[in-house]
Amino acid sequence: MSNFRSELDGLLPSPNSRPFLCDGSPLDCRIFIVGTNSARELERPFWSFWSDSGGFNKAEYIRELERQPCGLTKTRKTIEIVAGAAGQEITLDTNIYLQPTPTEGRLRKEHRKTDVIEYLLGRIRPAVVLTHGKEILREKLP
Repeated sequence: MSNFRSELDGLLPSPNSRPFLCDGSPLDCRIFIVGTNSARELERPFWSFWSDSGGFNKAEYIRELERQPCGLTKTRKTIEIVAGAAGQEITLDTNIYLQPTPTEGRLRKEHRKTDVIEYLLGRIRPAVVLTHGKEILREKLP
């Protein structure tokens, strides 16, 4: 998993960019839940929730989100219900774009880069991709 982390880290625009959330190894995920972009970014770096031996610690990340002034968004709560029903250990959620904005409409043209989602889809090759959000319907996933 250290190779995966190294390759993906090279694509991230900042240490706080959130390329995905999963419980454990993203390489074991067979279901992707894909949105347009996240609503906000944590101050804590993404890789601080990661270990090369255990993968991503989603529970700790969610606890950190819950500590934020507004708590979990409605979308995050819905994603957690779907991921729980599908199986947290095989479900990864990600976005087409990494730049967080309160609404999809505030996402600027220069932040509409898809290299991370392309990498994740190509490297992990999920069996199922569930999409949500208005903008994602206009995008073509690789």
